[in-house]
Amino acid sequence: MYRLFYFICKKKNLNNIIFSTFFSQKIIFMDKIILAFEFSENSNSALNMALTIAERTNSVLEIVWVDNTLDDLVEIEKNTIHEHFDEILRSIVTQNKDKLPPNYLTYSIITGNVCDAIANKAAFEDVALIVVGTHEKKQNIETRWTNSTASKLVEKTNCPVLSVPNNYNFIDIKKIVVPIDFDFSTRQKAPMVTWIAKAFNAYIHIVGLLTSGDEEHIEKIKEYSQQVGRFFMNNQIEYEITYKAANNIAKEILAFAETKNANLISIMTRQEISISNILYGSYAHQIILRSRIPILTIRPLNINSLDQENLGT
Repeated sequence: MYRLFYFICKKKNLNNIIFSTFFSQKIIFMDKIILAFEFSENSNSALNMALTIAERTNSVLEIVWVDNTLDDLVEIEKNTIHEHFDEILRSIVTQNKDKLPPNYLTYSIITGNVCDAIANKAAFEDVALIVVGTHEKKQNIETRWTNSTASKLVEKTNCPVLSVPNNYNFIDIKKIVVPIDFDFSTRQKAPMVTWIAKAFNAYIHIVGLLTSGDEEHIEKIKEYSQQVGRFFMNNQIEYEITYKAANNIAKEILAFAETKNANLISIMTRQEISISNILYGSYAHQIILRSRIPILTIRPLNINSLDQENLGT
C-alpha cells in the first residue's frame, strides 16, 4: 500500500528532504489509528470521531486501554480489573462492528504509564494517528504544569495526535483551520490536513500569523501561506488565505477558528518563541487545553534543506 510520504520520512529519519518531493505525494493512505480509551465522557467523544475517521479513510482502528493500576494490588485484583474492562471493550467493538469492514475494529489492553505506553505502541507498530479525549479545565489560569493526557502524548510521541474535547458533539469536518507562522516546519502539516480534508470534503482556512511588523517576516509568512495554498489546490481542495496580526498565537488561532465555525485546527508542536509562550507553556499545549474543537497536532520532520522555489507545485 502507498503510505503518506510524511510518515516514511519520519520513520527513516531523513535529514535532507527536498520539499518539492515531499509535497508531490498525492496518494495518502492510513494504515492504523489508535484510540487512547479511558472509560470516560472524554473517550466517548473521541470514540465517535475516531470511528468516523477510520470509516472515511478505510483505516484500522484499535481501541487501547492502558492498565496503570498500582503494583501493590494483589494479582487477583488485577485479574478482576482486566476482566471487567476487557468485557466493556469487547462490547464496544461489538456495538460498532458494522461501521467498519471485518477485522478493522479491534481493542487491546496494555500496561504501564499511559502516555509512555501509548507512545511506545504507536512507534513500534508504525501507527499513523493517535486519537485521545481531553479533560475540561480545572483552573481559570492555565500554567505549564497543568497537563492533560493529550498534551503529554504530544510531547511523548512522534505520531500525529488528534485531541477531542470533553463532550464534543462530533458530526462532521467541514472547515479546517491551518495556521502558518514563521517557522519553516509550519508547512509540514499540509499533507496530513489534505488526507482529512479529502476524506471529509472539507474547506481549508489558511491563516498567516503576523507576529512581527518586519517586512521580511511578513513576506515569509505570505510565501509559506501561498505555498501551502498551492498544495491544497493541486489536491483539489478549496481554501482561502487570511492574514492576522498575532501577539499571542494560541489566542489568535482559537479566536479565528471560532469566527469561521471551524471543526478542526491543525498545528505543529514547534512554533515561534514569545513571552506568553514561556509563561504559559507551549502554544500547542495552550491550544489543546483551551480549544472547544478537536486539535490535530503534528511533530515536525527533521529537514535541513528546502527547495522553496518548487514547494507545493
